[in-house]
Amino acid sequence: MRAGGPVRGRRSAGLLAAAVLAVFATAATAAETGAPTTGRLSFSLPQARAAMHRSGREGNIALARKLALAVIEANPEDGEAQYVLAQSARRLNRPAEAYRAATAAYRLAETDLQRFQSAQIAATTAYETSRLTMAQLWLRRGYDAAPTGASRTAIARDFRRLRRINPLLLELSFHLSPSSNVNNGSDDSLNYIDGVPLVGLLSPSAQALSGLEYGSDIRGRYRLTPPGARTELSLHGRYYFRKVRLSSEAREAAPTARNGDFAFSVAEMALRGRHALGERSAVSLGLAAGKAWYGGEPNFDFGRLEAGWQVAAGERTRLGLRGFGELRRDTADRDSQVLQASVFARHFMPTLGTFTTTLSLRDHDSALSIYSSRSVSARVEWQPAKQVGPVTLDLALESTYSDYPDFRVGIISVPGGRQDRSLAASMNLGFPDVSYRGFIPELAVAASRTRSNVSRFDTTELSLGLGIRSAF
Repeated sequence: MRAGGPVRGRRSAGLLAAAVLAVFATAATAAETGAPTTGRLSFSLPQARAAMHRSGREGNIALARKLALAVIEANPEDGEAQYVLAQSARRLNRPAEAYRAATAAYRLAETDLQRFQSAQIAATTAYETSRLTMAQLWLRRGYDAAPTGASRTAIARDFRRLRRINPLLLELSFHLSPSSNVNNGSDDSLNYIDGVPLVGLLSPSAQALSGLEYGSDIRGRYRLTPPGARTELSLHGRYYFRKVRLSSEAREAAPTARNGDFAFSVAEMALRGRHALGERSAVSLGLAAGKAWYGGEPNFDFGRLEAGWQVAAGERTRLGLRGFGELRRDTADRDSQVLQASVFARHFMPTLGTFTTTLSLRDHDSALSIYSSRSVSARVEWQPAKQVGPVTLDLALESTYSDYPDFRVGIISVPGGRQDRSLAASMNLGFPDVSYRGFIPELAVAASRTRSNVSRFDTTELSLGLGIRSAF
């Protein structure tokens, strides 16, 4: 924090106020120590600042505040005076004044320790004035400047507590990912159908095209009930988008393809409730509605009913069921229904970490029978209990089988329908030692392969993604 600097505005009045208050401070000290006093003393601004600090150290908080105000009047850019004002105003139960001074002290701070201390006061006073979102923001600012790992751990713990009581929750994530197959295109230029002696030729845009995927997932929640209530009700909003930039090789191979042809986005609003059945289990229900776009054009509207149940089976294991039913209507007023049910188990082992296994069933009944399908998938996830060197690690493996019983290619009915078998693996690496405002970079490595009796759907994708997520 700058100790000196140019004196702005009302200089003489500010210096006079500082001098007068400094006289009071000196006289008070002299009276306590028996030192002689004079009837007339003159003080410079540095002497007034020294008296301000001395008053704070000696516990004369009210006088320290008055001295800080006088110094600030003489020089609003005096960061130390702003910090003393923030400290004293908070101890005198003046949180609004303390918050204003703490934000100024943070702006004027010259060291990480000064920034950390100012951000802590700003976060505390924002909380005391019920500005919970601002308190979370100041905790994130203090996280960057925290002097020790223990300080960062404490900030993360306080942030989680605020998140539990704050009715407003915002979550943002971003990703940027080079990919070998941004359009889910075929591995081959020819289309073979098992059991059919004919061979088709695929257009360039139906074949795998390389490029760059980028997008964001923005979520918000506003809780309508008090925190910790047995029955919780909340409003949710979400906007997700994914866009593509084709590589020069892809544009050369498919000159008619455009970046916007493969864009996808979805927006939805939901009302969700959760009811605790006791200390160990809870049920949830939700209603959602939204709209999806593909290729920059409206694709379908949807409404969804959600349900779930979870139970703690011991200290380290959690079991659950969840599912939804979704009704979709496309731009041609054709309806389709999607039903999905999942069962999952999550188990924590102190030495190995957390394992999560999920089994899902899905049924899609479309007005266009060729898109009607049934699928089953199994997914295993592992999060190690400790960091692996400088990184956190998440691993996942998923296998899916899908059946399209009435699939056709043009006028050709596929014998026995179309069957796809997919295997996907992913590894997410987080870098907690590289953070900004408590957000850390994340590197995602993913590979997937699908094999089908209709070779158009034989696909392979390798991707390397860079994203950003919250560390707490």
